[in-house]
Amino acid sequence: MAKHSGNYGSGPRVLVDKAAKEEIEGIDFYMARKILAARHKAVPGLERWWRDVENQLKRTRTLSTPFGRKRMFFGRLDETTFRDGYSFEPQSIVGDVTNRMLTSIEMNPDSVIKLLIQVHDELVGECNPEDVEKASKEITVASTIPIFITDTPLIIPIEIEVGPNWRDTERIN
Repeated sequence: MAKHSGNYGSGPRVLVDKAAKEEIEGIDFYMARKILAARHKAVPGLERWWRDVENQLKRTRTLSTPFGRKRMFFGRLDETTFRDGYSFEPQSIVGDVTNRMLTSIEMNPDSVIKLLIQVHDELVGECNPEDVEKASKEITVASTIPIFITDTPLIIPIEIEVGPNWRDTERIN
């Protein structure tokens, strides 16, 4: 909860509200501030990245992803706009990678997977029980998409779960 919200500039009040919604006790404003401070200490580059996003928005009002997706930000340059900017690149990249995986699987004439649904960062499909290992390999290949934020490629790790239905799945990788 703090990891996701904290990455995108959410403050203690958001963390308190999310904890209450999830029925997690003991997270008051003071505790939420301590949790977020510890998160920032553990990830020292986060605030530097926020400043880079803010400076880019102030200069051009445009951000772009390593895949070339661009977004222009209109209106006031305030904390809400900056938080939208912080989330733009990582959220867009995840969606783009998922869509590239989907396309790779759908365009593969030898695919053993029938895709059923895609929701932001998740693909759900089905295959015959005897094809699970082949499907897992196909998904792994389709998901190995290098992302160049620096000179070193980043590959987003994936989780593959298998089961007879959506409720009763087990992670296999």
